[in-house]
Amino acid sequence: MAGGGGWTVLVADHFVPGVQRGGRVALREGVVEATKWTVVKRKLQFACCTAAKRRRLRYPLWGSYYLRWWIVDQFLLVCGRGLFTYNSTTLILYLRLMGAKIGAYCNIDPGTNFGEFDLIDIGEGCAFDAARVRPFTMEGGCMVLGKIVIGKSCRAECGRLLRPEASAGHDSVVNIKTIIAPGANVPPNTVFPPKSSSHEIADANSDYVTLCRTTLPGPSVLTKLFLGYPLLGFVKIVSLLPWLGCVYLLSRAGNFNGDSSSAFGQAVTYFAGTSRIVWKVLALVVVETVCPFFQLAAAIFVKRCVLGLAKPGLPISGQWPLLRRWVGSKLFADGTLCHTYGLIGKHYEYTSMIYRALGAKIGKRIYWPGTGLFTFEHEFLEVSDDVVFGSRTFVVATDALGSARISIGAGSMIADRCVLLPGSSIGRNTVMGSGGLARRDAAYPDGSVWIGSKAGGATLWDLGDPVAAATADTILPFGRAFYNRQANYWVIPMWLCAMYSIAIKGFAVVIKASPIVVAIQLGAVVFRNEHDLTNTDETLPLDGTDSQIVLLIAYSVMIGSCIVTHLFISTFCIWSEIWAKWALFGRRMPGSYNWDESSYNQRWQIYIALQTIRGDFIEHLRGTWFLVLFFRALGANIGDRVCLYPTGGDPMMTEPDLVTIGDEACIDQASVVCHLNSKGQFSLNPLEIGEGAVLRSGSRLLSGATMEDDTVLLEHTIILSGDLAHAGSAWQGWPADEVLPTKGKSEFDKQSIARRTSMNARSRGSGSRPARRWARRARQKFYGVFATRKQEEN
Repeated sequence: MAGGGGWTVLVADHFVPGVQRGGRVALREGVVEATKWTVVKRKLQFACCTAAKRRRLRYPLWGSYYLRWWIVDQFLLVCGRGLFTYNSTTLILYLRLMGAKIGAYCNIDPGTNFGEFDLIDIGEGCAFDAARVRPFTMEGGCMVLGKIVIGKSCRAECGRLLRPEASAGHDSVVNIKTIIAPGANVPPNTVFPPKSSSHEIADANSDYVTLCRTTLPGPSVLTKLFLGYPLLGFVKIVSLLPWLGCVYLLSRAGNFNGDSSSAFGQAVTYFAGTSRIVWKVLALVVVETVCPFFQLAAAIFVKRCVLGLAKPGLPISGQWPLLRRWVGSKLFADGTLCHTYGLIGKHYEYTSMIYRALGAKIGKRIYWPGTGLFTFEHEFLEVSDDVVFGSRTFVVATDALGSARISIGAGSMIADRCVLLPGSSIGRNTVMGSGGLARRDAAYPDGSVWIGSKAGGATLWDLGDPVAAATADTILPFGRAFYNRQANYWVIPMWLCAMYSIAIKGFAVVIKASPIVVAIQLGAVVFRNEHDLTNTDETLPLDGTDSQIVLLIAYSVMIGSCIVTHLFISTFCIWSEIWAKWALFGRRMPGSYNWDESSYNQRWQIYIALQTIRGDFIEHLRGTWFLVLFFRALGANIGDRVCLYPTGGDPMMTEPDLVTIGDEACIDQASVVCHLNSKGQFSLNPLEIGEGAVLRSGSRLLSGATMEDDTVLLEHTIILSGDLAHAGSAWQGWPADEVLPTKGKSEFDKQSIARRTSMNARSRGSGSRPARRWARRARQKFYGVFATRKQEEN
């Protein structure tokens, strides 16, 4: 067949699967639902029937029910939601199919994370914006499931977790990054401030209702249909131009040769050619490394030249402004800058250039975060020189009251997990610490230090000296080393950082494409030797039976080779990260590692880029013993029966060799990070988590902090650097306070904290750690944990 015939095979290889993709997605979601109902249906029916009688449903970690829960959770992780993420209506349909009870008139953002669907009951008129609704937690060696009931007009925004047994009353609002804790009973007409929790219900106020972003109006259906979707389609088509070029060259790579008597065999042998394999893999590499830049260029063109930049003012009205905001959210809300953020080195001037092109006012020597800012209204952002950003920060420039600029003064620091509301102004050399909430239209003085969020705003930690801060130099160690070249080692230039990031990404794509390449090559060998396999005359075509035998052999060889190769590649990726860690750092030691004094941060950036090779494979080990082995290989000191990140990390441990975790500890989606980057002063400090300690979702142990045995960090909690959470205590707040059994807690939490307080008093009275170990063994036996424990010497 001539070169044009290659297009026929090309259509079969590329475009026919595209037509069938919708059917495959539907089948995939059907498999997920079938698996979920088959594996856990009976247990969840039992859970729903007994929820009214029992405050909690407990199942031992590592037991049979935990295993079934983990299998379903992995199915959901692998398959995703497919086409059901199209809009709120399709997502609600998905949730109902999975067993959740969703009332009418609900508005759910596709970014909201749901799980354990049978235990979710949402009333009419509820709205969710990037929230987390999972009736799962851990305590005392058990996984705990509790039914979540959210009442009429309850809104959960940008939150991390709506916790088990939560019952929200009518007209309640759960605002940006707020957490509803286990057993909470939210009264009617309760409006939480952003970055809060149900433990802090006293801070609720109806004034915060204007911050609910999901209630903001959007463009009409006709505006989306005739203007919005064509603009998004234009951006997508432009992004695919490099890939289409590779596909065209693939189709021209030689003539079709029929080395098989079957159509499938001919297609396999055709694509097994060396030149075609090269073009096929190159097309995949181009999709991941070149297409994002085309997409970004098209998105900037649409934002600047077609839609125009927005202006601050009163609440948005009119179809064109609403369309501008809607298209911007579709293109930039995920913070990845059209997936170019990880390709340009993240922290450097290239990121500033992109933000300027999008309309932001950006100064010099900015240290951008490891994960991009969650914002799509860049024209309202003003950043002065020498600002340091932490990861997972939201910049919200528009609410129900209108849009306003957000300004950040020179030399300031916006730490991780901050939320900047419209009109907030961060002064010169000011620090907005971890989890800080900048109030709407609030000004934070020069040189002051703020942290966390209580009563609807950040807590003042140190007023500082505004006069000295207004005149003090703002350049930081990062700026001196990277831009002024004033370091005691060779600093990799910015262009080379981008080059190695792109090269590593391309290598990762090639590695992940290896299983299909190997399968095609082995399949081609089978089809080229089909006559030898069936002992038939090479001059005659195979009959029906022989052809079926060859196809069966080919399918078996190709599928088997895919599985084996994928297993080998996964193992290689894991060990490559372990090797890279020890080669680049050895065993980390506590101390100061400023950019201008140590090459540690430069090596750290290389290591982060190398993590692209293993991708999200670690996510499939979460909540298992294999994840513990992985972190032990990286240097962590982890005890027995430790459960790590069953619902994901936020992030997972970044410096494992400085972390010590005792037996039977549980860490859910919490932050255990040993580095501290305070205004460019980078340091490493050890973290210690005692035996039986629990970090619930939304909690954080800051660099240098310590948790003693049987300590619990409740939702929305941080233990600051150098602080000690003593044995048997429970802590809550950002920053944390030790909580009492009767202070604003659910009945379950009262009993749980009282039990720990009593046990702590007994253990202190006896003065022996073995007493606390005996108490834990007794609880484990009572709960029926089946895992064996390494024998200890008392």
